[in-house]
Amino acid sequence: MTRQGEIEGAIRQLVEEKLPGLGEALLIQEKEAAWKAAGWRTQLVTRKFLLALEGQEEQLEGLFACGYLRVGDRALGIEAGREAEGITLQLKYLDNRGPEETLPLMEKLILNSQEG
Repeated sequence: MTRQGEIEGAIRQLVEEKLPGLGEALLIQEKEAAWKAAGWRTQLVTRKFLLALEGQEEQLEGLFACGYLRVGDRALGIEAGREAEGITLQLKYLDNRGPEETLPLMEKLILNSQEG
């Protein structure tokens, strides 16, 4: 599973690589998170983040123009936009569900057939 902290770390690392010295000053705030079933063991995850770095909005926006963010060994699809508070990033990706059982297994099937 890809966790919020891993995504925030990848964002901060990218900013530090491309804009040296600014990674620590970057404010990252998760605004929304949603999970939707996409299969028995898979879910569609949507996360929205707000990035704020005063006076660096254009540079931040350009960092995410490629359309993906490298998080560990994955490349997550990303959409970037600008709001009054800063830059918004929306990530949508498929992820494995947690190790716990999410759906009960069917124990038995009873068919009642009536002919008539």
